[in-house]
Amino acid sequence: MAWVSRYVAAVLMGIILLAGPDAAAAQTADLSPEADVSLITILPGPAVYEAFGHSAVRVHDPEQGIDRLYNYGTFQFDRWFVPKFLYGQLDYYLSVASFPAALRHYEQLGRPVVEQTLNLTPEQRSALVGFLRVNAQPENRVYRYDFLFDNCSTRIRDACTDVWPTVDWSDAPDPQLTFREMLDR
Repeated sequence: MAWVSRYVAAVLMGIILLAGPDAAAAQTADLSPEADVSLITILPGPAVYEAFGHSAVRVHDPEQGIDRLYNYGTFQFDRWFVPKFLYGQLDYYLSVASFPAALRHYEQLGRPVVEQTLNLTPEQRSALVGFLRVNAQPENRVYRYDFLFDNCSTRIRDACTDVWPTVDWSDAPDPQLTFREMLDR
């Protein structure tokens, strides 16, 4: 029965994410100097799709009343979820939601949320938010999920690399390790 409550929670989160005005369109104004962009990490949960945690990006501009979560980890949870996932045919998409609503959702699930404000120049912040806005458009938001190579974390990494090609990812894993060995750590 626990899976039923998780399923209901996933459906409710989908409704929260899709309800209300188009969040990407609501963010067409330039951000104020008080705005922040943060990496949000949601720690692992008990469901199979929660086992490795989750990453998203928060855009917060209190002066303009903007507090949005850009979430590359949204998917359609239906009876075909497991077969689609196992066969590599599961589409994910970038959703934009109210950060306070998303935070309440994760807190209700008992999943701790960690926020790390990114130390960005105004130009870098603007470039990243612009990238996210373009990615949130209906024609750009869907992608084919890949557990290792195309997921909520790699999408954020790729956004950073796209807007700042000089980002140093020098903490790369040992190339001699297998994927299983890296995951075991």
